[in-house]
Amino acid sequence: MARGSSLSDDRVINEINKDFIAVDNNISDQGWPANTPALMPWQNWLNNHPNNSRNGFTTSVVIAPDGNTALGTSGSGHISEWHTSICYDPDKYLGFLDGALQKYQQYRNIAAIEDPNQRYMSAVQLQRQVMQENRNRNHPEAASR
Repeated sequence: MARGSSLSDDRVINEINKDFIAVDNNISDQGWPANTPALMPWQNWLNNHPNNSRNGFTTSVVIAPDGNTALGTSGSGHISEWHTSICYDPDKYLGFLDGALQKYQQYRNIAAIEDPNQRYMSAVQLQRQVMQENRNRNHPEAASR
């Protein structure tokens, strides 16, 4: 996804270098990263769509430092979706990164909650929000209904 995409834009590169740790993982060659539960929804999706397993998918996922919590995703980066995917619109991609930083602050606030039940429920709510945003990015027509 890097060439000809948002990841080629100097502003995006600078933002990633400033606030993120970039990891490139090609699951076809390297498999799924170990001990990264935050990526399970994507792994489950691919496992449940065997016809796509040979093609894989392209996306950016921001996860919390513990590897347990997804904080945002760019949605699909398939070249056939270049006209709607934020992966090919640097301004929208910067918005995605900003949203992930905001969710990281939420994540930190949740981690500081003393009551374990409240902390758990807040974490679940954050994950639902992230996954709903992912569905809306991949299916923008559904979000407008």
